[in-house]
Amino acid sequence: MVHCIGDSHCRLFKGTNTLNTNEDRVPGFIVSHISGHLAYNVCNENHPVRISIDKVMHKHPVENVVFFYGEIDCRCHLPKYAREFGVLPAVESCVDRYVDGLNQISTMTDATLAAFAPYFTPKVDRVTEGAGTWNEIFQITVVFEHVLRDRFERVASLNDWLMDQEAWNKKEFYIDPTHLSIKCLPKAIEEVNRVLGL
Repeated sequence: MVHCIGDSHCRLFKGTNTLNTNEDRVPGFIVSHISGHLAYNVCNENHPVRISIDKVMHKHPVENVVFFYGEIDCRCHLPKYAREFGVLPAVESCVDRYVDGLNQISTMTDATLAAFAPYFTPKVDRVTEGAGTWNEIFQITVVFEHVLRDRFERVASLNDWLMDQEAWNKKEFYIDPTHLSIKCLPKAIEEVNRVLGL
């Protein structure tokens, strides 16, 4: 059994193109959507995201857990800091906190932990949807994954596959300007299984 925990991007593993279902439809996967929280805050034991993570992990004590955080950081917050401090320093500051949180969590469970890297979003005008342009978000997402892979042992990602498909220009890969469609689910399951050795 694999427990997917995170922001709305973990809902891909619900097995449907709607974001408002509570039914787990993919055999072998449990999904705990914990609102629109940031990777940046996972290390804070008193933050609501961390309290919620601890609760759902206690509720579902399974052997494998995959965390889905970072897309909101990449789209809405890191562009601002990247302009001020540079992309790499801004991303490293965020990822270091995220990985610190994952490492804290790993000391409290026997489960194998993995992180799913934020994936590329469709190429749309984001002036009103986030703090960064699509090009800024794309660059930050690439760097986020690179730094995450450098800091954490098990990282799943669809980004190489999405890049090969030039998915950001194709509507069938997305259900809205942020979330992947279930067209991507078989590849996502394959990637999780690879990273977890299942």
